[in-house]
Order: sequence, then C-alpha cells, then structure tokens
Amino acid sequence: MDWEQIESKWTNFTASFRERFSQLTDSEIEALHGKHNELAARVRDAYRYSQEEAEFHLENWRNSIPDDVEGTPTSTSGAPTY
Repeated sequence: MDWEQIESKWTNFTASFRERFSQLTDSEIEALHGKHNELAARVRDAYRYSQEEAEFHLENWRNSIPDDVEGTPTSTSGAPTY
C-alpha cells in the first residue's frame, strides 16, 4: 500500500492508525487526511521521536496494511477489520 492510496482513502485507515498512534487525538488524525509529511510531524511531536524514528514507525504501520486489501481498514496485526 503506498501513501497516495492511503491518502485517497484516509477515512478507511483512521481506525488502524488510531490503534497504532493512540497519543494523537481523533480530530488530529482526521484533519491530517493521510498526508505523509504531516503524519510524520505529528507522530514525531506526540511521541518525541526523531524524524527517522517517526518515519520508521509510520512505515511499519503502512507495511501492516495488506496490498491486496485496498482501502479495507486493518488492525495493527495486519488482519482486515470488518
């Protein structure tokens, strides 16, 4: 799953993002609209990560989304959530 797909279907991914990055508020998550740079900045600030650490955790989350389940929300385990 690439960032362009995530951004275009952001509302489908907010639940799994919220599970992984629970220190961000619901309104913050929804306002970010899946924009990679903005997500990285918020994760970095909320968790006091370096930019590299924020990117690492975002990529781990992104990689947990199965490529063959486009737009289907997933849990942090990577299993589809229906």
